Amino acid sequence: MEAFAEKSGLSLDYLKILRREARSFIATPLKFAAIPGLDSEIVEKLAAEGIKHTKHLYPLIQTPADRAEFAARVGLPDDVVRELTSLTDLARAGWVGSVFVRITYAAGIHSLAELAASDPTELLVRFKEVNAKHGFTKSTITMLDTNAIVSAAQEIPHTIE
Repeated sequence: MEAFAEKSGLSLDYLKILRREARSFIATPLKFAAIPGLDSEIVEKLAAEGIKHTKHLYPLIQTPADRAEFAARVGLPDDVVRELTSLTDLARAGWVGSVFVRITYAAGIHSLAELAASDPTELLVRFKEVNAKHGFTKSTITMLDTNAIVSAAQEIPHTIE
């Protein structure tokens, strides 16, 4: 990056900020082992299949037929595969980390389409209720967080059937 800064005449600090902003548009895959509430046995079954994070699972669960085949091959119940599908879909929103994906799921939002259609004010109330009940995070969930996640969900194609 230093060489590009020198060659382009742009400051290194500016390029660092630009890189950070550009990366914020790409969701980081979430490791299943880091998502609260996922049984370690499920995480181990996924790992045995080479599936350690949401990006690994995403192409395998696009359609109901894909999910049925995956459930049979890995030996997971349909309800677990539905939960994994939801968590994987929600993880595609760039503002969602492993704890926040669990809070979103526990708040009754199970897809990017549902998240994109949510009213941020109502969603914030649900997030706070879920977190108060389960204690997923000590961080304060704000309206800014909620607006960001809903906005991100509106920009991402809803590809999982």
